[in-house]
Amino acid sequence: MFSILNHLDLLSHRLVRQSPSESRFLCPVCENDTLTILTRSNQSFEAGAYQCWAGCSCDDIRESLGVPKSKRSGYSSSRIRKPAKTIQLPRPPRLPEELSFISADPAKINFGVWDGTRKVTQYRYSTSQYVERIEWMEYSQNGLERNKTFRQYSNGSLGKGTEPWSMYQWDFISGSGNVVLLLEGEKSVDTSWQHRIAATCPQGSSYTDNDLLRYSSQFLDRRIVPLVIPDHDLAGERKLQKWVKAFSASGVFYSIARLPSFHGWQPTWDMHELLSVYPIHTLHRLYNEILPGMMPRRKQQTA
Repeated sequence: MFSILNHLDLLSHRLVRQSPSESRFLCPVCENDTLTILTRSNQSFEAGAYQCWAGCSCDDIRESLGVPKSKRSGYSSSRIRKPAKTIQLPRPPRLPEELSFISADPAKINFGVWDGTRKVTQYRYSTSQYVERIEWMEYSQNGLERNKTFRQYSNGSLGKGTEPWSMYQWDFISGSGNVVLLLEGEKSVDTSWQHRIAATCPQGSSYTDNDLLRYSSQFLDRRIVPLVIPDHDLAGERKLQKWVKAFSASGVFYSIARLPSFHGWQPTWDMHELLSVYPIHTLHRLYNEILPGMMPRRKQQTA
């Protein structure tokens, strides 16, 4: 019986991450960390079932590992639930010769000002599209609490409208360098700009696959390398996988950094808190540890 685990070269560091229910590997076809293999059975699939979430077919994965397509097994592609449309890689991502953060102008941000117990911060995406972050303080049974809500405006009307939105601060990203932080939420983006590192994010949390493909094409056209730092929760992980799928389809070179790897990180914190509370440690990790390690070693050895 064919088992893909018997054909993966674990000694070449292809194992990316392992959990009690699945292992994640670098896909031998597209070389993205999107190949998952079940280590225990669930309601849908048996242990050993595998799939590349960037769209590579199971037949192509077997063939790249030296297993003929005609060899059948209990873990064939027929056991994998395939998406309605498979996105194929047009080409492997082209590695940049060097990496450096794009510098940002702190004058382009707006943190708002408290007016008593209320603060309104406006995040502009274009001349006709913006988001208002409304924060207020109020007393409850647990004492004084801080609450917030968001309102989207398009062409003077409340709501997101029908016109596509650009990524936040995208039009202001320019200058030397080629790496930007891809974060979650305008507040984290503005805090990064306050520390002179260009960052961006899509608007809201319900962006579609087509939105991310459009954004990925913009990264590719401008030869900008996104450093994705997702929120450390299930929603953040799901958004990250959507980004990985879009980057893989567009051929965008990208990298991922995890919030728990930063000094002083606390659960529920994002880049805003890290840069606000531990700016020196956070900037040191970004510039001196994460940035130098973004170029894959396997690529450098074969260059």
